Amino acid sequence: MEVAEHHSLFRARWTIGLVLAIVAGTLMCAVVLIGLSKIPASRASAIMSDNVQSAASLAPSAFLYRLEPASGTFITIALPLNSRPSDVSVVSDTLLYHIWFTEPGLMRLGQVVYTSSAEYVLTEYTVPGAPRDLAASATEVWFTLPASDQVGRLDVDSGVITTITLSPDHSDLADIVLDTEGRAWVTQRAADQIVVTTISPTNVITPYLIPARGSKPGGLTIDHHGDVWVAATATGYVWRLNPLDGTFQASPSLGSSSRPDRLAHDSRGEHVWAALVNANQLAQLPTAPLMSVSFYTIPAANSQPGTIGLDTLDRVYFVQQATNRLGQLIITPTTQFVDYSLPQADLKLTSLAVAPDDAVWAVAYRDVHQLFVPLLMRNYDEFIPPIGIQMYGSLGPSNGFTRVVESKASWVRTQALWADIEPVNTTPDQYQWSALDASLQATFDANVNVLVTIDDNPAWASPYRSGPVTNVADLQEFVGALVVRYPQVKYWEFYNEPDRVGRFGLNGIAYAQMLQAIYPNVKAANATAQVVMGGLALDNFIEEGGPFDRNFLPDVLAHCAGTCFDVANFHYYPFYRWRWEPYGHDLIGKANYVWQVLAAYNYIRPLIDSETGWPSATNWGSPELQARYVPKVYARSYAAGLPLAIWYAMIDADSGNSGLLDPSLTPRPAYAALQTVTSLLGPARFVRTISVTETGAPNLEGYQFSAWGLSGKKRLDVYWYDCPSMYSGIPPVDCDDVAPLRIAATRVAKIDKLGNRVIVDDADDGYRDGFVTLGVLSSPIYVDYEP
Repeated sequence: MEVAEHHSLFRARWTIGLVLAIVAGTLMCAVVLIGLSKIPASRASAIMSDNVQSAASLAPSAFLYRLEPASGTFITIALPLNSRPSDVSVVSDTLLYHIWFTEPGLMRLGQVVYTSSAEYVLTEYTVPGAPRDLAASATEVWFTLPASDQVGRLDVDSGVITTITLSPDHSDLADIVLDTEGRAWVTQRAADQIVVTTISPTNVITPYLIPARGSKPGGLTIDHHGDVWVAATATGYVWRLNPLDGTFQASPSLGSSSRPDRLAHDSRGEHVWAALVNANQLAQLPTAPLMSVSFYTIPAANSQPGTIGLDTLDRVYFVQQATNRLGQLIITPTTQFVDYSLPQADLKLTSLAVAPDDAVWAVAYRDVHQLFVPLLMRNYDEFIPPIGIQMYGSLGPSNGFTRVVESKASWVRTQALWADIEPVNTTPDQYQWSALDASLQATFDANVNVLVTIDDNPAWASPYRSGPVTNVADLQEFVGALVVRYPQVKYWEFYNEPDRVGRFGLNGIAYAQMLQAIYPNVKAANATAQVVMGGLALDNFIEEGGPFDRNFLPDVLAHCAGTCFDVANFHYYPFYRWRWEPYGHDLIGKANYVWQVLAAYNYIRPLIDSETGWPSATNWGSPELQARYVPKVYARSYAAGLPLAIWYAMIDADSGNSGLLDPSLTPRPAYAALQTVTSLLGPARFVRTISVTETGAPNLEGYQFSAWGLSGKKRLDVYWYDCPSMYSGIPPVDCDDVAPLRIAATRVAKIDKLGNRVIVDDADDGYRDGFVTLGVLSSPIYVDYEP
């Protein structure tokens, strides 16, 4: 985006999301108060299509699905990439459905408030650990924290989270359910016996020990009579607990090696169902008398049935863990199994819940440790850091390309200008290649990866420099010749910010048709080449006085018939951070939003950011603020799962002076900050976002990386104080606030954004207590645990 377009002050804001307040309170037992993290609020149409492509089949992803069993169709809601959802629960409230799910990968609980396929809001709550199982009511959400043998409770109205620590002699937290009196029931193991523990609304803990030994806890359910049922996975029994007298009764054996796991009960209170993981069966047990068992063998061999649920007609739904399909069992009037395949492939389907309207909600994810194929990553040992720079003109010493090489940035974004190569309508053998030959050869020689933007239509081909062409065959001919000539270039971007009016803005159909027309030409010229959607401005919209079409991306996705592109693409400038903050911090928020729109149309694609930056001038920029933003945006890019983020630009391209170099090619502080990023984060691997529980301050933002040290892998963190004024106003405003950070270490190196290193010792704060104390400001610091 032309940066000057980002400097205008909007008179109105686009209000999105569900705003919740955290209310402090007096907590009982072992209690932790956690802040509320708002990511994302979404409003999108969920269109069913088959446009799921194998090129991105290994991209990390996470989804919440709503299955309409009558039609067999799914509605897809994208979740944050690293969330790895593990359990789901549904609570109805008149016309609304509250779908709760655990996100152990991000240490959060998620909630979708769902009205229809076009209306839903996603909110997240940070919790003190990795939650696994949960149970929800209209007022509370209970969840397990197996790593710390704790149970957490979220008060829905206030947002307050409390944690209850269970007996240190118990382990293997297995499941959690709620009864009608507001008590939570959990299963654990005490030595070689199962203990069923109830926690009252006032945190009174009561354990019940199953008399049989050699058991391992499994799932729980509570029937209509108030009896508690628990699966003993290691011995092949299901036990019924009468809470009134504390007595247990065992079911007939379901098979010593059947491994009963998840349980559910029917709507009439007549039966309890069990998923037999190893036996590949579902078992039906009568609630009274507990004497007989009916078995139903699943047709798909070794499907490993998991979470189970029943609808109001007592149709049984179950997760098939081995095939990642949802299964349905109908037993009246005849026995019938039905399979439902997820819209996306290569996912791990983890849990389901049946809503009161008989829709089935499920969560699934693709593991974050898998790699993007083939985009940008060849294999783990040949990882290409996502750090790039925008260049204009011929690449060489005169325009700063030498500085690019010196910075060790991995990527350059440059242009192939059609008007320069084919100024008059001719044949490919007459094209004027020399300038582009020299530029691209410079990148090849320097071993710098390149993203090429195809732009600037010649006047004879189109009345628009960056819009629809008169005859698409002319564009096909040019693109085919271009891709054939440069087989080393894998990533071809089609026009810059096509959502601008005067380009393809207000005509997403034409852009979709253009992509669809050129896609087979690109693949025919180079089967490994990737078609990259033009980076969308997706801000400064027409109704706000800007030139960009808000509905462009949905229009393109709705009219791509078949395969249109391999890589999605957006631009991000923090001037607009306030708009995207409900979806996640800064660039992460906008990335989450774009992923949600893509998923709503069943497009699972790698996503890149081909323009981002901060000005060194204007009313919201300075050389210091620009330098501070460099490590922030790249740390967030790693955290967002973006395989590429391009800094705009190497040299000033407009009045915002956003260049890393000034017009005389003199480096600004931001250039030194980039060199620090490439030296520290370039070879590192992102591990996780550091929670507010660990940082100790809601606005102390931190990310953990793994890097190589002298003795092997070592920990490397990035921290800064994220000023509220950076995302609550226009333009973003910095602050001088400082937050104390205590790190469990005896000695670390603190490295500032420019690479200056200082050793900090445990005793430097006046106490030798096994902690290093640092003051963190808005200017980022790196913490090296192997100084």
